[in-house]
Amino acid sequence: MPTPPAQSPGNETNPHTQSPQSPDPWETAYLRFETPEQEIRKFIARLNRLGARQWPRDAEIVELFCGRGNGLIALQLLGFVRLEGVDLSPRLLAQYKGPAKCTVADCRKLPFPDRSKDGLIVQGGLHHLPTLPDDLEQTFSEMQRVLRRHGRVIFVEPWLTPISPNSSRKLPAPTSFLSMNPSPGANGISSALRVLRTVAQAFRPEGFS
Repeated sequence: MPTPPAQSPGNETNPHTQSPQSPDPWETAYLRFETPEQEIRKFIARLNRLGARQWPRDAEIVELFCGRGNGLIALQLLGFVRLEGVDLSPRLLAQYKGPAKCTVADCRKLPFPDRSKDGLIVQGGLHHLPTLPDDLEQTFSEMQRVLRRHGRVIFVEPWLTPISPNSSRKLPAPTSFLSMNPSPGANGISSALRVLRTVAQAFRPEGFS
């Protein structure tokens, strides 16, 4: 879950050594929203809906905006073994107790070599970026940089939008998209539209070559 740019830490791979930050309203709301067990069950069902049963179990997968890591636990329970997570919050990452390597990093400047990952997953993180569309474009540029040829990107955003699966406007393969909750209010819809229009523009088929 992003924090404002002024609070962004450098890329560090040991979040447990970070000094505690002041409570963040987004983090507080996120932690209160559902229990870890509920979130893990939700993520497993969601990933299966998005085709995870067919993905190679040795794929190198990174979950961006991974928060407290329950998406990584869901992937582990589904049999994936080469997992990493990225989030800006050392407080949230410190709650993760699984085997995946988690890095305190900014998704606008990913700490991975070019063409080094098979899959990138974002579950409800894009709409937290502070500056749209500039931060989206920077994030997508970084995602394309680290994704291998024929890699896969999964986006989950919390609002129904004109390019969600039940729309006539589709995202190009190999991108998968799942939207949730069709009525967040006018401001939320406006934000989601900006996010997903940029998704559609950024992930053209040639972006994966």
